Amino acid sequence: MVTRAAVIGFCVLAAIGAGASTAYSHPLHTTLTELSVGDPTATSAKPSPLKSKIESYAVEAGLIGDDRIPQLTETLDELREARLEWLGTRDAEGLAGAIAWAILDDGTVDIHRLVVAPRAFRRGVATRLLDGLDALHPGRRVLVSTGRANVPAVTLYLRRGFFLVREHEVIPGLVVTELERPAASG
Repeated sequence: MVTRAAVIGFCVLAAIGAGASTAYSHPLHTTLTELSVGDPTATSAKPSPLKSKIESYAVEAGLIGDDRIPQLTETLDELREARLEWLGTRDAEGLAGAIAWAILDDGTVDIHRLVVAPRAFRRGVATRLLDGLDALHPGRRVLVSTGRANVPAVTLYLRRGFFLVREHEVIPGLVVTELERPAASG
């Protein structure tokens, strides 16, 4: 099973609730908002992406040539059980992207999801989400993983100072690349 499955464009954004508690302004004039999974108080003013599934996982499956991505069939209950922190960004059409992470006992940021709606590809959404996460947890060691064949994701992480830790087969034929960015030296 993939424990750090952070894949650009792969999560079912429909499974992310829209309960905002805090907003962060980003230099590119995008508001990053804390999200909660499966917010039962969703309204038309505060819509829940639970209504629709974004075709992001299909894009990832096509990119890596495998539709056995664990998050492809992840349920809302499984997302809730993961107890992750979420940060999202919206555009005129709704949720454009989100990032989810956990803080490990040693303070390391462990990214579990980095997802971008296909309509928002190549607009800097993933970069803005990573910038927001870095602003919340500056200088910390960060871990992430993605499908080895997901060249756009691997390239993004390498550009941001991550290095390859290892590649391993999580299920027959599905290879995951694990990356790490060390803590900033003080």
